[in-house]
Amino acid sequence: MNDIVLLKHWIERERRARKEAERIGEEKITELFNLNCDLEVSLNLQKRMYAELEHRNREIKIQKVKIEHESYDKSILTNILDSSIAYSIIAADLDGTIIIWNKGAFNNYGYTAEEMVGKKNIKSLHVPEDIQSGRAQKFLNAVNQHAIAEEIFERLRKDGSTFTASVVITLRKNNANHPIGYVIISKDITERKLLEEQLIKSNKELEQFAHIISHDLKSPLRAIANLSSWIMEDCAGKLTEESNKHLYLLNQRVNRMAALIDGVLKYSQAGRINLDLSIVDIKKLLQEIIDTLHPPQTFTIRYGTPFPVFKAEKIPLTQVFTNLIENSIKHHHKNYGIIEVGATERDGFYEFYVKDNGPGIDPEYFDKIFEIFQTLEADTSGNNTGVGLSIVKKIVESQGGSVWVQSKVGEGSTFYFTWAKQVKDNS
Repeated sequence: MNDIVLLKHWIERERRARKEAERIGEEKITELFNLNCDLEVSLNLQKRMYAELEHRNREIKIQKVKIEHESYDKSILTNILDSSIAYSIIAADLDGTIIIWNKGAFNNYGYTAEEMVGKKNIKSLHVPEDIQSGRAQKFLNAVNQHAIAEEIFERLRKDGSTFTASVVITLRKNNANHPIGYVIISKDITERKLLEEQLIKSNKELEQFAHIISHDLKSPLRAIANLSSWIMEDCAGKLTEESNKHLYLLNQRVNRMAALIDGVLKYSQAGRINLDLSIVDIKKLLQEIIDTLHPPQTFTIRYGTPFPVFKAEKIPLTQVFTNLIENSIKHHHKNYGIIEVGATERDGFYEFYVKDNGPGIDPEYFDKIFEIFQTLEADTSGNNTGVGLSIVKKIVESQGGSVWVQSKVGEGSTFYFTWAKQVKDNS
């Protein structure tokens, strides 16, 4: 009986011990599970932190490279700004407050960068008259509308003196193409302006002188011509053959001198820019010139490619074509010939040509023929004064173009000249 009781006690004790062990085991398993979950959370957090650190590290490296590039670019910009002594380079925000002021600006205006940057407005560079008249604001409005504008202004220095400047303002934009400010580049052109004014004055004096000389020289020439005519009429049939020959030579030389005087007058007037612009149809203009010149019927006038119609000064353009076509007819070595006129486009210019099948020109005379009073053959008749091509050169160059010739002896000549598609107002 006692053994049975003891066995029951032992079995009960074992059962309790096993149950306690199971409870402890479940608790440990739960603790291990929770610990594992915590470790996973911690590991994921570390992964995120590591990824964040990697991202920040890459951003820092990119930022470092960007800063290095910006520093390099800034150093280049600084060198450019500092080396551009002849040009004022100024930057401003949209309100006009100056944020960059280079050494060229100091040289032109007299203000240091410390006096201007962040303290002065670009309007302070204008003379009061331009501000009061609204001209300065109108110029800025043009920049805002077209992103760039150029004009000549009187500018105000620190000491109160003024100078003439060619001013270009460009609208600054960011990467999103939004306006953020202005860049002003200007150059002192006071001396150039004075030289231009002196040149205009000299040209006027030269023209007046040419008119006076023309009048004073033509008067005695007319008297000589009239006198020789009276002698020939009064002494008709009485003079020897040699005397008649002398009188004939006298008349020829008087005519040549009169033609030379007219040539000087035309040359002095050539190349003046009046900006009397109109729409010019080159084909119609050439037809008018041919009708006026009335070349011999044995000459054929050909037209090349289609001609442009554009805004230009008609009178000087007419003078150029007239001289070149007349030159081709007058200097042709035969009583018949072919003259071709054509045009092409080249950059901002029209390139015209007048081609003939005449005697041609030796290359050594290509430059000489464009000099005034230079001819390739003696002529006492007065028909060839050596002025025509010099007038062509002067007119074409005054319009910003150039003129040249291509030729071979015995194969004809082609005269080329360029004419700007758009005329700039040089006033």
